[in-house]
Amino acid sequence: MNTRTYIPLLAAILITSNAAAELAPRSAAEPVARAPSAPPLHHGLVQKKLGFYAVYLPPDYTHAEARDKRYPVCVILHGHGSTETGHGSLSDPLGRDGVIYIAPRAAYPHEGVFMRRGEPGWTAWPTYPEAWGDFTGADYPLEHLGDIDLERLHSDWIADCIRDVTKRYRTDDRKVVVVGHSQGAAWAHKVAVHHPSLVRSYFAYAGHYPEEFRTEAVAESMKQHKIAPVILHHAADTLVEKEATQVFLDFLEKHEVPHTGSILPGGTHALDIDIIERMRAYVDEQCR
Repeated sequence: MNTRTYIPLLAAILITSNAAAELAPRSAAEPVARAPSAPPLHHGLVQKKLGFYAVYLPPDYTHAEARDKRYPVCVILHGHGSTETGHGSLSDPLGRDGVIYIAPRAAYPHEGVFMRRGEPGWTAWPTYPEAWGDFTGADYPLEHLGDIDLERLHSDWIADCIRDVTKRYRTDDRKVVVVGHSQGAAWAHKVAVHHPSLVRSYFAYAGHYPEEFRTEAVAESMKQHKIAPVILHHAADTLVEKEATQVFLDFLEKHEVPHTGSILPGGTHALDIDIIERMRAYVDEQCR
C-alpha cells in the first residue's frame, strides 16, 4: 500500500468510527457501574527454579604441574541484599592460594535493593503478597504453609552447590568450611544443622540464630559431627543486635559444644579489616 492509498483509507476509517459513535446511544458511552471485585487469593507453593553460584579457583588450578592436585572447599555465604560476587570477592583477602571458594547466590530478588538502588541484590527470604502482612505478623497464613520450610529450602540449595562443585572440580575429600556474614552467618549455622555430613566448621559474623536452631538435638549433632564454629559479633551493631549472638553463645556454652566466640567492642554490622583478618586466619587454619 502506497502513501496516497493509505491516507484516504485512514480518513475513511476515522469517519466511519466517528459516525458509529454518533449513532450509538449515549448510555452506551457511559461507564457501567460495577460491584467492587473481591481481592485475589494468593497461595504459597514451592517452586523448582534455576540457581547460580560463583566459583573462585586457585591460581595454579589449571597449571600442568597441578593436574593431580585436589583442593579444600570454602563456602562464602552473602548477606541479605548482597550478591554472590559482592561477598565472593572476599576470596581475595582470604587468599586464593590452595583453596576453591564457592559463593551461592540466594534465590530471591531483594526488592529494596532492586527498586530503591537500582542494583542487584539477593535474599534467602522470598517476597510474598502485601495482603499477608509481615512474615512474623498474626495475619501471615503460616498454617497454610506447613509444607514450605523456608529455612530448609536455602540450606538444601547451599548443599546442592557444594555437591555440584565436587563433581565439576578437583576437590579433596574433606568436608567443607563455611564463612558467612549477616544472613550468611545465620545460614552457615543452618546448613551445618541440616547437612552436618557436609560441613566441617563455620565462621559466622553478625548473624541471627533462631530458637529452633538452638535445641538439644542440634547441640548433640554438632558434637557428634565435631562441628566447632567461630561466632563473632560487634557490640555496636544496630542492624542485627548483639543479644541474638550472645544467646547463641550461651546455648553453645550450656551444651558444651566446642566453639570460639565473643562479642567484640564497638564496630558496626559491616565487615571491617579486623574481621576479615580473623576470617583469613580461620581459612588458613582450616584449609591450608
